[in-house]
Amino acid sequence: MKRRAESWSRLQVHDEFMRLGDCLFLHGDCANWCMSARDLRRIRERNARPRRRRAFIGRLQVLRDNSRLTALMHYMVFRTQRTVARRLVHYLRDLEPAALDGVRHIYFGHTHLPFHNHPYQGIVFHNTGSAVGPMVFHPLRFALPNVGESLVPADLAGANRRSSTARRGGTR
Repeated sequence: MKRRAESWSRLQVHDEFMRLGDCLFLHGDCANWCMSARDLRRIRERNARPRRRRAFIGRLQVLRDNSRLTALMHYMVFRTQRTVARRLVHYLRDLEPAALDGVRHIYFGHTHLPFHNHPYQGIVFHNTGSAVGPMVFHPLRFALPNVGESLVPADLAGANRRSSTARRGGTR
């Protein structure tokens, strides 16, 4: 991706996010709490260490996901769309102060709670949810825009799904 970005001025690839025009894409694990870039690096380093895991732990995790317990846990941590948006903005400003300059849309994952078109501080936030177990998932397809046009998924153009996803496990 970084090589492609060198030949395409509208694409910017950072270690923690990708930017295409006025859209920024990132994983979203920085939204667990109002964390700094340093906090996230520490968590990722800790989680990258090899751990001995027993098979029954993996089966318990599948059972947890299929019983909607994961969705409940994520709802408790991420509570509202505004909370998640605030945490993402805080993290990105800490990571790279200019990261949000000119950004109109942020697309992210990790929270497993889908919502689309949530405005916060002049930026519109979108989360596709999760394809794990019975959780709600709204994958997005993008068509690459012409120069000067915004990158917006075809299924979101002019639509706001916040109310429908809130009833199906999303947040308001």
